[in-house]
Amino acid sequence: MARTDDIAFVLLDEEPGEVLPVGRGPELPGLLAALDSMAVRPS
Repeated sequence: MARTDDIAFVLLDEEPGEVLPVGRGPELPGLLAALDSMAVRPS
């Protein structure tokens, strides 16, 4: 997952080498929040 101001880029294990852009829209904030909640952070 990479994020800029108005777009996110998602890499999925199911699609090696594929980068899926997710543009600004109603789905983006929810997607970012869900991914943030799953993120692994150092202790």
